[in-house]
Amino acid sequence: MKVRARIRSIDTYSGHADGNGLLAWVTARKPVRQAVFLTHGSRESLKAMQTQLLDAEFAVGEVIIPALDDEFELCKTGKKGKSRGVSKRLAPDFVDKLDWHNELAQLTLDIRSELKHAPDSKQKSKLLSKLRQTLHKK
Repeated sequence: MKVRARIRSIDTYSGHADGNGLLAWVTARKPVRQAVFLTHGSRESLKAMQTQLLDAEFAVGEVIIPALDDEFELCKTGKKGKSRGVSKRLAPDFVDKLDWHNELAQLTLDIRSELKHAPDSKQKSKLLSKLRQTLHKK
């Protein structure tokens, strides 16, 4: 599949802008050719931004909150839509909830941090040995 995309870098964009700042930024770019995809934030904050954009006179089909694993086909004709069905990894209600995967990721980060700050190889080995012993306790 040939992908035709125009990539732009925005040096002054802040990922921590407040809702009003993001709303103003998106609204200043009207009209949109196809859609605005809201992809970052909790379900509640995404819905709130979607409502604000609809109140700012974006059309219902122009403001999309995709679910995990949704695929969209964007084309020059302006038509958009979900493409082929894919199996979902998680139900939408669980996407922004923490689970054991998050706990494992945090544990891995914690272990790496402890190893990094251990003063020498002997202490690193001692830490790993303790972890193994803990894993094998019943």
